[in-house]
Amino acid sequence: MDSKKGSEALKSINTGRFHIFDVQHHSGAGHQQPRVSAVRAKCGACNSEFIASEEGSLTAIFGGAVLSCPSCGQRQALGQSVFD
Repeated sequence: MDSKKGSEALKSINTGRFHIFDVQHHSGAGHQQPRVSAVRAKCGACNSEFIASEEGSLTAIFGGAVLSCPSCGQRQALGQSVFD
């Protein structure tokens, strides 16, 4: 995942269940907030590194997203502030 406009390079953020390395956002239309479209992360349970996207292991919820490990199924709801 490239860090380009609409993407933010992060230092590793430990959320308790995942280490997040990179976040990519979709621009919000009009007055909508940008929303998370992809996350590069490492699972703390199985050590699998993966890219979560809206088509699979990343589910948008009001005020954030749910991140799921595609290898072991570990899940965590994360507030939008983690991705900002």
